[in-house]
Amino acid sequence: MSNKVISLQLKEVQRKKSVFFTTGPKDYDLYHRKATLKGPEGSPYENGVFKLNIHFHPDYLFIPPKVTFKTKVYHPNVNTNRNILKKILTNVYQSQVQHQ
Repeated sequence: MSNKVISLQLKEVQRKKSVFFTTGPKDYDLYHRKATLKGPEGSPYENGVFKLNIHFHPDYLFIPPKVTFKTKVYHPNVNTNRNILKKILTNVYQSQVQHQ
């Protein structure tokens, strides 16, 4: 079931076509994505381009994705291994699941 949800959510992301975010498959695996974020204007990250890997767990509906920056970034919610802190992803993920 997670593959169906991931496919639907990715179609929605592609449909909206953000100028700040792009995503694509990594190694033709639905559970692995690569992404690029542009730093927001007026922030210390302005003009920055940040590459990420996103790994969806097979139980994605119950476990948030693991997001790792491939580009070096200094941010309080990103650890030294360039992973977004699990607490942040879990809190955001749980909030989004409750609203859907």
